[in-house]
Amino acid sequence: HQEISLGRYYPPQFSLKMEADLNFVKATFDDGKYCPLKGAARISHVKYVCANEKPTMYVVDVVEAPVCEYNFIVHVPELCEFFDKHAKSVKKQATISCYSASDTA
Repeated sequence: HQEISLGRYYPPQFSLKMEADLNFVKATFDDGKYCPLKGAARISHVKYVCANEKPTMYVVDVVEAPVCEYNFIVHVPELCEFFDKHAKSVKKQATISCYSASDTA
């Protein structure tokens, strides 16, 4: 079993977007494990999407394109409540800051 880092999160770099019926928060995770095929570190982009189909967060899709660059789509029901509550106050694109729980202790 080998662990391969697909990237690290360096706060704050979330961008919050509201587009038509698709409300999401996008995050980029840089500086993953070195990828010899790319000649650089791996990187991941995660799109956290408002979705109410299931009561818990779940991964919908993962695509590697281009090589060693990963694109995740994660459905998060809690985001729907956030967007509903803040729809009028959030512009087309805004920046929000997120920190790990260990930073708040």
